[in-house]
Amino acid sequence: MVYLLAFGAAFLVSVVITTFLKRQSPPVKVFPSCQICGKHMRKYPFSSSDMPFEIQVYLSKHELPEKIIRRHVCPDHRRELWIAPPVDDMEKSLLVSKTV
Repeated sequence: MVYLLAFGAAFLVSVVITTFLKRQSPPVKVFPSCQICGKHMRKYPFSSSDMPFEIQVYLSKHELPEKIIRRHVCPDHRRELWIAPPVDDMEKSLLVSKTV
């Protein structure tokens, strides 16, 4: 009986602490978000003529297809974010941001 009471008290304390921490934590930003207005950017299709020069160089250097590139646009159409995934373990993904 004592074990059941101790288990119930521990459970109650953990629930109270969890709800308190959720209230105190800052809101989570969703990637990618616009640096100007702070809104969540949406994924849009693109053509090769819209692609920035840096992305074209990256694709030709690693001989990659265009379909791996992602283009995100701010809902107010103020900013574009182009993302190329990493090719090797040593490289980071390429991020190119343009103001429209």
